[in-house]
Amino acid sequence: MARIAVARQEGFIPAISAVTLAEVRRTGAVGRRLVRQRAHLTVIPVTEGTADLAGLLLEDAGLDGHECVVDALVVASAAAGSGPAKVASSDGSHVPKLIAAAKFRRDSPIGWLPV
Repeated sequence: MARIAVARQEGFIPAISAVTLAEVRRTGAVGRRLVRQRAHLTVIPVTEGTADLAGLLLEDAGLDGHECVVDALVVASAAAGSGPAKVASSDGSHVPKLIAAAKFRRDSPIGWLPV
C-alpha cells in the first residue's frame, strides 16, 4: 500500500492491467493482499487497441513468445495513457526492453519501477 500512496503523491494514478489480475495468484495471503490493494487501484481493461500496441512493442523490442505477452500487455496498458507512467514489475528481463520500446511511441515519459 505504501507504493500506492507514493504514486498518488507523485501525481500518478495507481492502476493495474486486467491481465495482471489473471496472472497473479488469488489464494492465501497473496490473494487477500491483492483484494485489499485492488480497492485502491484503477483496473485498465485489455482492449483490441491494447493488444495491437502490445504486439508493436514486442516487435520493437525484438521479443516474442508467449512468456513475453503478459509483460507486453501490462506495458501497453500503461503506455496507452496520455500522462507520465511507471510500470511496477519484478521482471527485469522483458519489461525494461518493452518500456524502452514504448518510449518511442508516446509523448509522455514512461519508466520501470523494479519491485
